[in-house]
Amino acid sequence: MLVWAEVRGTVINGTTGKPASGVEVHLVVLEEGMQVVEKRQTDAQGRFAFSTAVTKPTMVRTTYQGVNYHEMVAPGGASVTLRIYEARERGTYAVERLTYLVQPVEGRLLVGREYLVRNSMTPPVTLFRPEGMFVFALSEGARPERVSVIGESGMPLAIAARPAGDGTWRIEHPLRPGATPFFVVTQLPYEEERAQIREVLPWNVERVRLLVPEPMRIDAPGFRRLGSEQGLSVYVLDSARAGMELALNVSGRAPNVLAEESEGETRGAVRAVAGPIAKRQWSILAALAAAFAASSMLAVRRQRARALRAKEKSSHTPSRVSPRMDAVKEELFMLELQRQRGEISAEDYEAKRRALQHALEAALRADAETSA
Repeated sequence: MLVWAEVRGTVINGTTGKPASGVEVHLVVLEEGMQVVEKRQTDAQGRFAFSTAVTKPTMVRTTYQGVNYHEMVAPGGASVTLRIYEARERGTYAVERLTYLVQPVEGRLLVGREYLVRNSMTPPVTLFRPEGMFVFALSEGARPERVSVIGESGMPLAIAARPAGDGTWRIEHPLRPGATPFFVVTQLPYEEERAQIREVLPWNVERVRLLVPEPMRIDAPGFRRLGSEQGLSVYVLDSARAGMELALNVSGRAPNVLAEESEGETRGAVRAVAGPIAKRQWSILAALAAAFAASSMLAVRRQRARALRAKEKSSHTPSRVSPRMDAVKEELFMLELQRQRGEISAEDYEAKRRALQHALEAALRADAETSA
């Protein structure tokens, strides 16, 4: 049984590098949703302490300038450092990669887009506007069927987007320091097994990737073929500039192999999506999105792991929270926000919560075994 007799820690303002005083911190138990069991305000040195004894996975969280921040409590009641940042409505971000992923289904072409967005502001700040910070463009008349932010574990969690005019949309999600991956799904008519994707880039992007099931054909001016990746033909375009129009002509058939293999795993996420696409069709793209997200985030995970090892080596202190545990707690927090906003059904919420709860408990056990 996991027990903490006392939880204490410090809130640091990552923008100023100084302790944050007068910040309300919540002690949250991750079971049956998120239960706040105690609240405290930080003192002049940014310190806080809770005395509530808990026997479940726990985290501390706070909301600062409209943005939520949270940190897991490690086994044994070790001290927690909760880092917050000043929120700015104005600032710059970079789109490191845009990837298109297509799948034909029963007279429609499902088009998934992954945007890897990086906030490298100096000093570090969170870019945040209530109406949304990150802007993306779609073809004329298209609208997003599903918008997700993708956690490190590869699980897409639904968020909102709103039209911003001129074919662009804003995603209602803060850009914290570092990389944030988003996934957007649209559909096009595909009854004649032919469709065109035409979109004007609103920003520069270092690399555009196009993933197409190998039986299909693609005409993509400016792109070069790199080879295959898990049954998908891979095409790339480097250093695309703002204002450039992408014209992608897709044709042909492709097998729906992922629909049968992963329908049971993705069904909970699929039912939560509103839109004209049937449940089975969403299973196909949800499976592709999850598999692609897990694959595309490997480089980010490796970078974070190297940084973590370097930090541990320099400080000569063991890691208190594994990257896996950090990813799961992020998704638990976002899932709870979805429930509070009424964006997910009770059935789907419970199914996702149980899955994440099991993942969190497994991560905690693994950390405990490593420590032992």
